[in-house]
Amino acid sequence: DVSALFVFNRKMNESTNTTNSGVMNFPAYEEDWVGRVTYNFKERYLAEFNGAYTGSEKFAPGRRFGFFPSASIGWRISEESFMKDIGWINDLKLRGDFGMTGNQDFESYLSIPTMQGYGTVTYRGEQYQGWGPLSNPNPDLRWEKGVNWNIGLDFTAWDHRISGSLNYYLSLIHI
Repeated sequence: DVSALFVFNRKMNESTNTTNSGVMNFPAYEEDWVGRVTYNFKERYLAEFNGAYTGSEKFAPGRRFGFFPSASIGWRISEESFMKDIGWINDLKLRGDFGMTGNQDFESYLSIPTMQGYGTVTYRGEQYQGWGPLSNPNPDLRWEKGVNWNIGLDFTAWDHRISGSLNYYLSLIHI
């Protein structure tokens, strides 16, 4: 069996920027293009492939989108003919997966110059608002990416009285 799913999502979040003069809220958009394809051959060989192309206005133009793929494979060993005579094993599956994640958990507008008012100045009888930089912008700001690996063994035995999983998991963060 092969199945597929594709989804588009666009949402507007309130982006809060705190200044000395108060809090300003501006809309900030996020956009997601997500796809998944799964493969299942006789409940024995399993595979799944996912991809997310995600964008956020927290980043500078040209750096707003990131691609975050993932894949998993599984082999249900208990469905093989050589396992049929081993009656005490109900289910035995070896699996592995890889995935990338993206993080944008920080304030908005860090990639662009922002200004704020610094009081007033009187010049020739008129009052003028003084303005200056609020932050030191980072135009190279980009997605923080995490890479995750997992390999595992799932088992059920003795008429489903005992079950468990053994896993080895590795996570790396790339900026």
